[in-house]
Amino acid sequence: MMTLHLQSLGATYRQLLEARVEYETLLARKAAEQTGDIAGQIVRAAMPATEKGTSGDPEYASATSGFHSAVGRASGNPVLALAADSIYSIWTVRVTAILYPPEDRPLVIEQHEAIARAIEKHDARRAEPLMREHMALYQDYCETRYPARMDDIVDWK
Repeated sequence: MMTLHLQSLGATYRQLLEARVEYETLLARKAAEQTGDIAGQIVRAAMPATEKGTSGDPEYASATSGFHSAVGRASGNPVLALAADSIYSIWTVRVTAILYPPEDRPLVIEQHEAIARAIEKHDARRAEPLMREHMALYQDYCETRYPARMDDIVDWK
């Protein structure tokens, strides 16, 4: 249903990705701002799968999406988390589920680890820029790899 609205607005995949960068950054900050240990535990629970995620494309895709989904759940705001998950789902179905080649995946894993540590330490000032940096690299990679697709209008089908 969201794709129907995006198409009617004339939204491009570039704009969809820009929105994802903003949502993910906000979610990381909000997760770090949560009181208690639950947010950190939610994110940390997604990490063991991430470590195994460099072996093959399906495992890597599952691990990285699991991490981002966990950050959303840890944010304490299910509406923001749902919006971010929806954007992620549209992107993976319409553009691609696997992005980084195996040789670049260890950096992604390191970035996830640093973000998780910041959330566990309730360091919102660190979690937010770490996620922004992580998502900016992702955005740059998408711009390089899929330049023609970025200006396409999100289709609802």
